This record gives sequence, C-alpha cells and structure tokens, in this order.
Amino acid sequence: MLLGVVVAGAAAPDMAGLSSADVKVRRQAIHSLSAGVQDKTVAAALVAALNAEGDAVNRIMLLDAIALVPSAAAAEAIASALSDPSEEVRKEAAGLIAACGNRQLALKEYEKIIDNPKETDDVKAVAVEALGSVPGAVDTALLEKAAGKNKKLREVSLECLRKAAAAGNKDAGARLKKLENAGKKKK
Repeated sequence: MLLGVVVAGAAAPDMAGLSSADVKVRRQAIHSLSAGVQDKTVAAALVAALNAEGDAVNRIMLLDAIALVPSAAAAEAIASALSDPSEEVRKEAAGLIAACGNRQLALKEYEKIIDNPKETDDVKAVAVEALGSVPGAVDTALLEKAAGKNKKLREVSLECLRKAAAAGNKDAGARLKKLENAGKKKK
C-alpha cells in the first residue's frame, strides 16, 4: 500500500505512484490520493495523471476522484475525457460533467454528445440521464431534442422530463405532454 511521507508532522500524499510503470501501483495511488483530492496539489496531480494514463479503468477512477471537488480544472478535465477512445471512460465522463459546477459547459458538452452521429447510444443515454438528474442543469429543450434522436434516448428523455415535471418544472410538464401526444399520433 502506498503511504504518505511525513512532512512537519503531517502526512503528505505520495504522488509518485501516479507515474509508475505498473498499472496496479497507479491504481493504488489513485485510490489513496482520492481522499485528499480537496488539496489543490493533489487535484492538479490527478488531472495531470488523467492526461497521461493509458489504462481505461484508471482513467475512470481518476475521473471519479477529480469530480469530487467541483472546479474549472475538474470540469475541463472531465470534458476532455468525453473524447476518450474508451466508451466506458466517455460514459463515466458524461455522467460526471454536470456535477462539476459549470452548467454552461455541461449543457454545451451534452448537446455535442447528443448531436454526435459517431457517439454510441449508451454514452448519449448516460448524458441525457445526467442532464435530467442534476438540479439546476435540467434543460428541457435539450431533453426534448434528445427524445427525437431514437427510441432509447426518447425513453430516457421522457423519464427525465417526468421527474422534472413531478418536481414542479412546468416547462418539463409541457414538453412531456407535447412528446407524449406526438407519440400517440404516430401509433
């Protein structure tokens, strides 16, 4: 197990493990550093490690740790992971981007995901679900747009609109009714 180095009576995080050649050592370092992510030095090291990490599981762990402290750097790091070659990493990033405290960035990224014809439906569904579940980030117009993409996104979007409408969002209720009526006309 990686341990911190004692400096002036306090344990300093051991960030050397993040650059180890051994994937398991990097994974252990990520795990141990996650608890100290509120420290700006640790957070910066985790962001830097994300950019250098070759293992998809470790990139997911890094994203989870980075998302613990909403900041501009965290939002940018998570947004960059939305173009990761691994679908699993992109799904994780899509689920986390709204929690980073930058609503405008989250909405912009979700729209790009939804409109990207090369993105998988699974990543799009995670994005739509995250879009509809984060307080203050519900964009009913974008949920309505996603509902028109395909059956899977329609189901997720309708569920998000239902939840928003139940929470008192009148615009969500109106859009939900419009989409449900349009679905009845097609049958």
